[in-house]
Amino acid sequence: MKTQKITKNMSINEIIKKFPQSIGVFNKFNLDSCCGGAESLENAAKKSEVDLAILIEAIDNAIETPREKGHNCARCGNSSDEILLIQCEIEKGSSFVCARCLPFYIHGGH
Repeated sequence: MKTQKITKNMSINEIIKKFPQSIGVFNKFNLDSCCGGAESLENAAKKSEVDLAILIEAIDNAIETPREKGHNCARCGNSSDEILLIQCEIEKGSSFVCARCLPFYIHGGH
């Protein structure tokens, strides 16, 4: 039996900081880490009418899944062997982006 790494009392931002691979789960369940990131997982799930047990299981599964290696950030070229990359849909289709470059795609950099 696997050990649960997160609890319902942890904030969304706390979970993302400790387990960056959980970002995709929050996106899938439409849970906001910006304005709602300070909320406990339990409160955020209630507000969004998301089943807390299913959410926790999905986050735990994401944490347990090994990260893919061998990709580069679409903007700066950082390797996934050196830094966490997030798979995103950007203008060229599906690409990987590091956390430093992600705001460029969100806010439209120059």
